Amino acid sequence: HKEYRRQRQMCIRDRVYPNLWMIGSATTGGWSLDDATKMTPIADERNSFVWEGELKTGQLKFVTQQSNFYPSFGKDGNAENKLILINEGEHDGDENKFNIEHGNYRIRLNLSTLDIEITNN
Repeated sequence: HKEYRRQRQMCIRDRVYPNLWMIGSATTGGWSLDDATKMTPIADERNSFVWEGELKTGQLKFVTQQSNFYPSFGKDGNAENKLILINEGEHDGDENKFNIEHGNYRIRLNLSTLDIEITNN
């Protein structure tokens, strides 16, 4: 099981994600893929994205395309400030969503390292 997880993590690191969107009740577009909030790629950091703005009280996760909810990235319930990759057919529960309080935020994340920083400004 540990070896499978390690190989899966290697695949995540090797994959390039050109775009990333935020969806969820904390965003202005809600759970609509068409109205998802696009994040800005960080030019010199592969698979890194940043976004700043206002979020509502609610839930949040990240999708890699606007045509499908999967693959997506959510909250890793086992590690602080970490993301988890969620593929179609895998468990995608409330514990995999970030719970946000209303306010202005800066979100910076890296899909290769699965690190995320959510800063309330």
